Formats: sequence, structure tokens, C-alpha cells
Amino acid sequence: MKYSIQRRLLMWLITFSLSICSLSSIIIYYETQREVGKLFDAQLEQLAKILLNMSTHELYEQLEYNKHINPGQNQLPQTFSMDENIYEQIIDYQVWLTEDVLAVRSSNAPEHRLTEHENTFSDLVLDDEKKRRVFAISNVDKSIQVQIMADYIDRDKLTHTIAIHYMTSLAIILPIIALIIYYSVGRAMAPLRRIANDIDHKKPDDLQPIPSGAVPIEVDKIISAVNHLFLRLNRAFENIRRFTADAAHEIRTPLAILKIHSELAIKAKDNQSRKEAMDEISDEINHISTLVEQLLTLSRLDPGGSFLKSEKIDLTKMAEYIIANQAPKAVNKNLDISLDAKNSFIISAKLGLIPILMRNLIENAINYTPTNGKIEITISQTGNQILFSVDDSGPGIPDMEQQRVFERFYRCNESDVSGYGLGLSIVKRIIELHNATIALHKSTHGGLRVLVEFPG
Repeated sequence: MKYSIQRRLLMWLITFSLSICSLSSIIIYYETQREVGKLFDAQLEQLAKILLNMSTHELYEQLEYNKHINPGQNQLPQTFSMDENIYEQIIDYQVWLTEDVLAVRSSNAPEHRLTEHENTFSDLVLDDEKKRRVFAISNVDKSIQVQIMADYIDRDKLTHTIAIHYMTSLAIILPIIALIIYYSVGRAMAPLRRIANDIDHKKPDDLQPIPSGAVPIEVDKIISAVNHLFLRLNRAFENIRRFTADAAHEIRTPLAILKIHSELAIKAKDNQSRKEAMDEISDEINHISTLVEQLLTLSRLDPGGSFLKSEKIDLTKMAEYIIANQAPKAVNKNLDISLDAKNSFIISAKLGLIPILMRNLIENAINYTPTNGKIEITISQTGNQILFSVDDSGPGIPDMEQQRVFERFYRCNESDVSGYGLGLSIVKRIIELHNATIALHKSTHGGLRVLVEFPG
């Protein structure tokens, strides 16, 4: 199932932003509530201290004056009303004397004590079922005590006001953040769209690299990978074009010879001449069959040979089978061909390729070794490497030509053996597909030694 990277990024980033904003809103709300509580508690304590300092001398003076004017009269507390403000606490207070006399109170304060605790905050619920914050403080000689209380509703109002302001700001900022994310993701994905557009508008024969320009590092890696693919495709197509041209050139000669002999067979006036022409035609057909078979093998190996399935193969048994098939050719030339393989050597190989490699090397040795010569095939192991070698007593290959013999359609100038120069190029490609190595040396029998090393 296909999906859009841009859409996923937008969904993830916006969801992440909303989650972070929601979590931060909850945290901010409770932190604001806690800080507002601490602020109001501090304000409450400060007001209590102010009231206590003011009452310490003024209240006593007022009481003494009242006693002098109205001796023996019961003194009722005075009450005062409080104004409201959104950023102020609604404060109610009491001032008590040591004789448990309520000297002064606010209009909404009850006539009984608010709390029995001192210098500490506590909560109180009165008859109206509203929760209030209470604090009490006394002077040094404990002759005057101030008790003060504030409604919790004031704290909640301030907290809610701050939260509403924050949420309003957030509601304005979030769409802006979403637009910024949308724009940023779109800009980030623009190089990918440009690359896709460039590739989509390329012609089939256009394998030139895509210009990278100013792109992010991740996109630059994609461009490098695509350009590397184009380079390999260009090389593969160039190899195919060169291979096709070389193959057409090589096959033109035997076809021309075939045409000449066919004309001679048609114009022949006697059976002997006709038979000789037909024999030449048969030989050329065999040569063309061999050439076509080798061309088909190369087309199988290049460029798709690396995708062939693997199989386990016993090199010793395979060498015995190839030698048995090539024995008639060796007998016709009276060649001494031997196999030195004391054990079974198992390797993992591409399906059907190792027999081609062995047959080409052994067949080359038989073709190039003169009559009454010697061919020795050896299979051994050194460390993790399995070695397969073919030694012959033929003419060998000059040092300057040892690298070129692996090129397609290349043949040594001194060779008088018929062929098309494809055998060793096929061997070289099979070697590459197996991560093996091949080397040409001077044989102990005077000819060529071909050494193949397979990884164990």
C-alpha cells in the first residue's frame, strides 16, 4: 500500500505539536494554580501582619478611650465592608484580644474564631458552603491576634482568567504553526518532486546524471544513487552496443564463406566438387553454431548472470565428467590428459556456470596443445581457497597478451586454431560472478597454466 511521506510528516508534526501544546496547557494550568495560590497566601500573610502592626497600639488606645467615656459598657466589634477587584482577594478578618474579646471584624466575618491554629494556613468551610483560606498571627506578647480569611473563588477566577488568555493566544498561534509546518514540509519535499519530474521527462536514451544543485544531504544521497544507476546502465548499454557490433562483425565472415561455398555447390559440375563444397558448408555451419552458442552464453551472463540461482557442486566429479566428454578429441591428438584431485571439493556456484568454465578451459587446452602433448588438471585446497588449474604443453600466451585474451573476440596473432575469441571472456565473466580470481602462468610442461581460485 502506497503512502505519502509529505502527508505522514504533516500528520505526525501537527499531531506532535497539538500533543505538546495540550500537555503544556495542562502543566501550565496546574503550575499557574499553584503559583497563584502561593501568591495569594503570601498576600494574605502580608495583610495579616499589616493589620497586626496597626492594631498593636491604635486598638488599645481606642479601647481605653471607650472605657473612659462609657465605663462598664460592653464593647461591640466594629465592622467594615471590602471592595472587590479581579486581581484582589476578598478579605475578611478578625482582631481578637487576650480576654477572648473580638475587637474588630469585617462585615462578612463571623463572630466566632476562624481557626485555632496560628502562623499556619488552613481551610475553612462556613455555612454558605464556600471554601476559604485562613491564616492567624499574634503579636509578641500574644495580647492581640489577627485572623484573616479569603475566598477560594478569587484564586480560581485569576487562574481561569490566565488560562483563558493563554488558550486564546494558543488558538491564534496553532494555525500559524500548522501553516509554518505545512510550508516547511512542502519546501523540504520540493527537491524530491523536482527529481521525480526530471526523471519522468528523461528520454529513453538519456542516461546523463541528474544535476543535484542545492539539495539536502538525504536527497543528495538519492541523486547520487540514481546517477550511479544511470552510469551502470549506460555502461551496460554501451557494452551491449559494442557486443552487438562485434558479434555482427564476427558472424559476417562465416556467413560470407557459407554463401561462397553454397554458390560453388550450386555451380559444381561434378559430384566430387559438390561434395567438397557441401563439406565446407557443414564445417561453417558447425562454426556458426559454436559462435551462436557462445554468444547466447554471454547474453545469459551479461548483465543478468548475477541473478542466477545457486547450487552446490562437486568440482572433482564435474571435472571427471568434462574430461570424459572431451576424451575423443584428446584421443584423436594422442594427448596425455590427467586429473589430480584426491578429495571431493564442494563449492556454492551459480546454476550451470561451472561446467561451462571447466569445458572452455579444458577444451582450449586440448585445442592449443599439439599432438602427443600433455594436459594436467589439478584440484586442491589451500587454506580457505579451492584451486582449479589446467596445465598444458602448448605454445602458451605471450606476457603482453595475457590481459587482452579475456576481451571479447580477441585472438592471439600467432594462433592457428579456429575460434572466435569468446571462450576466455565467458570464463572471465563466470569468475566475476563467483567472486573468484583467474591468473595465467607458465606451465611446468612448457605451455600455459590457468589457475582459478574459488573462495571456500
